[in-house]
Amino acid sequence: MASDVLEQAVQKFLALPLRSHGFVFLGTEPLSAGLDFYNTFAGLVRRYATPETRPSYTLQTDGRIITDGWAQLFSAQQFLVNINLGGGADRCEGRAGGGRMDTVQGIDRLKKFNVPFTIRACVSSANVNSPEALYRYLRDEIGCDHHHYIPCTDPDAAVTARQWGEFLCRVYDLWFPADTQKVSVRFFDTILAQMVQGVDTTCECSNDCRASFVVEPTGDVYPCEFYTAPEWALGNIMQDDFFAFLKSPLYEAFGIRKRKWSSTCNSCDALRYCRGDCVKNREMNGTSNLCDGLRAFYVHAMPTLSRLGWQLYQKINNLKPGRNDPCPCGSGKKLKKCCGAAAQ
Repeated sequence: MASDVLEQAVQKFLALPLRSHGFVFLGTEPLSAGLDFYNTFAGLVRRYATPETRPSYTLQTDGRIITDGWAQLFSAQQFLVNINLGGGADRCEGRAGGGRMDTVQGIDRLKKFNVPFTIRACVSSANVNSPEALYRYLRDEIGCDHHHYIPCTDPDAAVTARQWGEFLCRVYDLWFPADTQKVSVRFFDTILAQMVQGVDTTCECSNDCRASFVVEPTGDVYPCEFYTAPEWALGNIMQDDFFAFLKSPLYEAFGIRKRKWSSTCNSCDALRYCRGDCVKNREMNGTSNLCDGLRAFYVHAMPTLSRLGWQLYQKINNLKPGRNDPCPCGSGKKLKKCCGAAAQ
């Protein structure tokens, strides 16, 4: 990205009256831009930020070329680093050699400089049948307590709905109850945030796709990293600003597509959480191609996950309802017959 494009993107984004401004760097390998690019970026944020600005920085990388210099920059600028871990069978053996050595060395450098990181683990046909090994490898050998599992959609390695559902159920059984206070699994945390706080923390589980903008090196702006085809171009940052993009009819149309899920979804108890899944996973009729697996997970996990949500709700709100009061999980039962019974 040229320096003038970068400056326009930073200046115009920080002009938006937001509670916080999140910058995310992604692509084939964001680190290929070089240290000077990120030092320039940090300088631009300092120049255009107001005292009230609360910027945050996230970068996605496979970690293979992280040096001490990179880790020091991430530490100094308070970056969160998402490490992309491929879905090969060698990524889930749960022992030495379970991941690329250069990636592991990159993670070690992040640890050395106390840089927070998460693992974005691709779940493919090669490792979908080994959820326990993958989970333990990330938790115990990598030493990562923030996991984000992503179903592979590549035709040559895609997982089926049944496989995805079984994978989630088996990971959940490892996580609950032993690791609920130790390991953050993004999918589970998303559901808990919906239960406890009534907020949607991920776009795939929200009612609207308008969660971000993507600025390409050319300055062209799109509504999502998965939708950068010409028909979704909102404009160019060199000529337009984010206020115009927010008001764009095309951006509005992109957002409301999320609610055009299959009519069969309306009678599903899981709709309040899955919201029809990500649009990129849907068939022509609006049904997610992972639907059967997601439903299997919700049936498996919700009895205990809802109780955990209730316990968190109590703790956050300092509530002590009576045993005969309706249970806040929405079951329609009295507290003593539902989540309250599990908490005793």
